[in-house]
Amino acid sequence: MRRRLISRALPGYARIRRAQFRSKRLRAAAGSFALTGGAAVLRLIRGVVLSAGSGAFLLSGQNAALLRAKRVAAAPGSFALTGQNATLKRGKSIAAGAGSFALSGQDAGLKRARRVTAGAGSFALTGTSAVLRKGLNMAAAAGSFALTGQAAGVRVSRKIVAAAGSFALTGQAATLRTAKRMAAAAGAFALTGQSATLTYAAGGTFPVVAATNSNGPTTAAVTTHAASLPAGITAGDLLIVIGQGNPSTARTHSASGWTILYDSNSTTDTFFVAYKVASGSEGASVTFTASGNGSYCVNSFRITGYQGVPEIASALIASTTTADPPSLTPSWGSVNTLWIASGGKRSTTTGVASYPTNYSSNQLLAGTSAQTAQLASATRNLQAASEDPGVFTFNASTNGAAVTIAVRPA
Repeated sequence: MRRRLISRALPGYARIRRAQFRSKRLRAAAGSFALTGGAAVLRLIRGVVLSAGSGAFLLSGQNAALLRAKRVAAAPGSFALTGQNATLKRGKSIAAGAGSFALSGQDAGLKRARRVTAGAGSFALTGTSAVLRKGLNMAAAAGSFALTGQAAGVRVSRKIVAAAGSFALTGQAATLRTAKRMAAAAGAFALTGQSATLTYAAGGTFPVVAATNSNGPTTAAVTTHAASLPAGITAGDLLIVIGQGNPSTARTHSASGWTILYDSNSTTDTFFVAYKVASGSEGASVTFTASGNGSYCVNSFRITGYQGVPEIASALIASTTTADPPSLTPSWGSVNTLWIASGGKRSTTTGVASYPTNYSSNQLLAGTSAQTAQLASATRNLQAASEDPGVFTFNASTNGAAVTIAVRPA
């Protein structure tokens, strides 16, 4: 090995000005690598590996820097960038078998890392302006990721995964930008504090309409009505039932174990929406009880890959041939949302002439002949903060109602 090393020590101020190594490996079996003091720099490393069998890597002090390392590894150790302007740049692989990664202090930075991995550890960005940029992979098998303090940032990372951990952005201006994937198998994501921001992250996988069903109109002049449910129901599925009735007097509706999401209870039109998280023992239908006699048409959905409860916007429709589901802005913002549009009419003329534009999936129609009620529904997948579907056009000009329902991805 040929090397050139220039160093100078001043009282209270240690500095390695320039070091150039052509060795293939720098290793300490049970030791550690440390750059400490003011302006400590290890530059232009041409070795393939920097490794410590049971040690640690530490960049501390002012302007401590490790540049262009091909690989930095510590089997059960840890990596730390501390102090002012501590920087690790262009590392190809950074791995700790059971350790942790920490960027702390002012302007601590890890830039252009290809892979950052801790087998059972954690990643932390703390302090003022701590930044991890352009990491292609960040993974902790059973650990956690945390951005804390002022202006802590993770930028342009491709994948951030914690098998049983959690992700947290806390403090002022904590930022995670352009992440391609964020996943915690049994963990949680939290954005807290002032100006905590998650931008351009993938919106999750769209909820899936696994099955649908329709029936009706049911027998007139009764108060109980059987709504046909989709096939293949298993525990945890989200079930949604939409009903359109013919009564011209106000009605309320209920079913054991179901939550009423919307009930028109109006003399203009009789329309209701109910949902339930399936137990797996629902059977082929559910019986709804109305507060008065009537005849009903029903559409039903079985949905997987969701979280939380559906949200809804509703509108009563005057005597026209159209039913226009209203705009809906769900509380969860712009993610890969399943949108359900539905419109119904008290009608004795057959069916629906057209569905809203872009709502080409799961088009349902109950009441397909000259009957006393007509109900149409359809869905679309769209990553958006809000949605305003187009109109259903029916073959009769009567009173009706319309709803827009949003289902959040898991």
